[in-house]
Amino acid sequence: MRLHQGDYSKETVYSNNPIEIAKSFAIAGSSFIHIVDLDGAMKGEPQHLELIAQIKYSTGLEVQFGGGIRNLKSLETILETGIDRVVLGTAAIENPEFVNQAVREFGAECVSIGIDAKDGIVVIKGWVESGNQEAIDLIRSMSQIGAKRFIYTDIKRDGTLSSPNFEAIIELLAHASKISPNLKMIASGGVATIAHLQRLAEIGVEGAIIGSAIYKGKVDLKEAIVATSTI
Repeated sequence: MRLHQGDYSKETVYSNNPIEIAKSFAIAGSSFIHIVDLDGAMKGEPQHLELIAQIKYSTGLEVQFGGGIRNLKSLETILETGIDRVVLGTAAIENPEFVNQAVREFGAECVSIGIDAKDGIVVIKGWVESGNQEAIDLIRSMSQIGAKRFIYTDIKRDGTLSSPNFEAIIELLAHASKISPNLKMIASGGVATIAHLQRLAEIGVEGAIIGSAIYKGKVDLKEAIVATSTI
């Protein structure tokens, strides 16, 4: 399912069989999929780990997972299921010491920082509360404790099929490069065409998260992978 601009009252269910959806992504040529436990994000603890593990092992895909990971115990449990990379969002604002521990214990390649932003301000707890911090400030503070990968989502673009917020992404990339040349960014929100994906690749993001455009038939995933593979 997908939300529209992060609004839980505007959710669209595209399938009741996420395992089959994930298998279709694998057939199209994906190597990595991004999964969000929306229930977990709201409740503060992952709710669907068994299902996520089934997706992982039935497809062979690498999995990036986020939603409700607020302590080391949850993180350890998730990684024990075979998940390859976790996304920490709310915890990065409320408990940076936990993020510090996670990066030290499991490595920066295993931990990504989710930057879900509205008008440049980070929002937390399933996108329902302000984190009272600007996106670039969160990048700076998290990089100081060893984080290297950031997932930037413009909530106003998420699920809209309008376009990514290229201006904001370019600005964040410029700031991030001054902080450290080793920082990586994944863009999310508003992707509607293969041209959008090509533009994101050209401006220097490591990857892009695409959901609604695939489910609504706006983008053919196999074609998108081929079109961006040489950029």
